[in-house]
Amino acid sequence: MQALCVANWFLPPYLTAVLNTMGLVDITFFSVEGTARGGDELAYARSKAHGFVTEHFHPLHAMVCLEQP
Repeated sequence: MQALCVANWFLPPYLTAVLNTMGLVDITFFSVEGTARGGDELAYARSKAHGFVTEHFHPLHAMVCLEQP
């Protein structure tokens, strides 16, 4: 489990157990906080979450781009 403030979130252990029973074992959780406020706070929260997701999937994106002709 890695991402934003997930350490204090109670749901990942339960979701991990359920997803593991379906064969999904490499799981990353992302927490998006501050979206209920709207305005600038919403834009900041979305930008921050997008940064974490982009950073997480960047190596995969690079591999896919290299494999295309």
